[in-house]
Amino acid sequence: MPSRPAHDIVGIAAGLIAWLVILYFRGGIGRVIEAFRAIDIVFPDILQIIVFIGLSVMGSRLPDHIEPPVSSKHRGPFHNLLFFAIITILLLYWVEGHTSQLYDLALAFAFGYDSHLALDALA
Repeated sequence: MPSRPAHDIVGIAAGLIAWLVILYFRGGIGRVIEAFRAIDIVFPDILQIIVFIGLSVMGSRLPDHIEPPVSSKHRGPFHNLLFFAIITILLLYWVEGHTSQLYDLALAFAFGYDSHLALDALA
């Protein structure tokens, strides 16, 4: 059973991936890549990365807060990867067609939640 720090590390990676996915959907990934190359990243981008990572880490911790791990077989309804994968796919579909920040933030949280379930499935 993965530890909380392991879930946090994977949640951080999931937050960065969610941020890159949103940039891809919004068409801003080229601008950010060029800013990183020129070491000219702007404060709003840094703040957005921090928020995405924070939400993703919170999402990666939530399943064990809802269903505390009592054994390696603690797979209740909130540890169901199929259920949450469907929600994530629907969020990706909505994010592509909408420009609302709320969808972006929900996607970061969902990526974190999914990272928890994926890490548990590997254990």
